[in-house]
Amino acid sequence: MARYFFDVVTESGVAHDFRGRELATAQDARCQGELVAIDLQQAAGGSACMSRAVSVRDVQGMEIFSIAVADEAD
Repeated sequence: MARYFFDVVTESGVAHDFRGRELATAQDARCQGELVAIDLQQAAGGSACMSRAVSVRDVQGMEIFSIAVADEAD
């Protein structure tokens, strides 16, 4: 198991995930990141400070991939 971190990127900055989550594979981390992005999209409800992406990092702090948070109109 590896630990992955899911940072939320907005126009005003980055909300860092300091706890992370242990997952078996990078593909599992991608799926979790996609779920976080969907949740952020639904929670935004047209908010002016919408999330732009979920950045998935490994324990060394390197970004593995980034998942865009779709606009509500998409």
